[in-house]
Amino acid sequence: MTRISLAERGDQIMRKRDAGFVMPAADALRNTGLRRTADKHRLLETLRQEAETQRRALPFTTRIGV
Repeated sequence: MTRISLAERGDQIMRKRDAGFVMPAADALRNTGLRRTADKHRLLETLRQEAETQRRALPFTTRIGV
């Protein structure tokens, strides 16, 4: 993976916008969770259980069990 600076990334985005690229809405970019590993499922379930134990809401939204 090639690392670039934030300024370089900003320049890339501006060039794309100038070329007519339109950024999709945030909900269109949301991760569907369809390719989660078993480890990730276990982690999310553990977090859900801990939040339930502490009677707190999850600090994120997820499709647990997908």
